[in-house]
Amino acid sequence: MTAKELLRQKIEALSEDDAAEALRLIGDQLGGTDPLVGKPDVAELETERLSAEDEVMIEVGRGDARAGRTVSLEELKSDFS
Repeated sequence: MTAKELLRQKIEALSEDDAAEALRLIGDQLGGTDPLVGKPDVAELETERLSAEDEVMIEVGRGDARAGRTVSLEELKSDFS
């Protein structure tokens, strides 16, 4: 069995998550472009720190929710239709 045939066999046995990771590693090794660009369904989410302003706005929103200052999904949909 050739190296490529063995590689194909191993790839077929991978889970979708493991295949995405293998694809990322192969792309890194070959120095090419990121193979997951444009494929958000398999790309990992990057974590980004929230700014102080973001944290304040999240807390404001939570306070609004606790105080009952909310709208239903139906109301929101009707505003945009």
